[in-house]
Amino acid sequence: MQFFVSRQFYYYQQINAVEIAFPSIDYSGPDMLCEKYAGEGELYDDPRDAVNAAIEIKEMWEKDSGEVVVITAGSFDGFEGEESTVEELRTWAEKQYDSMEKCAVCGEILGENWYTNQDSEFSEDKFCSEVHADKAFFDNLDLCSVCEKELARKEMNYISDFNFICNDCVEA
Repeated sequence: MQFFVSRQFYYYQQINAVEIAFPSIDYSGPDMLCEKYAGEGELYDDPRDAVNAAIEIKEMWEKDSGEVVVITAGSFDGFEGEESTVEELRTWAEKQYDSMEKCAVCGEILGENWYTNQDSEFSEDKFCSEVHADKAFFDNLDLCSVCEKELARKEMNYISDFNFICNDCVEA
């Protein structure tokens, strides 16, 4: 899911609004204005970043125009949104962030492209990159195929499909 921030003039309500549309730009309202401030017309993976950008845009727009500007968030798909307070937006963004899938290694939000590791048949973990998927695979514990000592895979020698041998057994 992505969050699209834009300035809008809601025609029927006759108000200026900074809009946070999700799950994509396709759900933005029809009354978008030309991009003027940094951060607008952009897609954000993190809803907290989208809210911070919307607040900054609102403040700059009010300063420049001397008019009241509201912030709205939602899936508008052709409809005008309703005003939210900064506190409501921050709470909403935290809840959205908490519900999003994150990389099992670094905790970053997973985008549309995510990865699994060689243990994927045994694990539901998802990763933001192949590097993190590999890291998780080799950081996992496994048994030495010879002595059955449990060690991190990165501390053993890979033999074949899920077969590892520890350095002590290699030297023996």
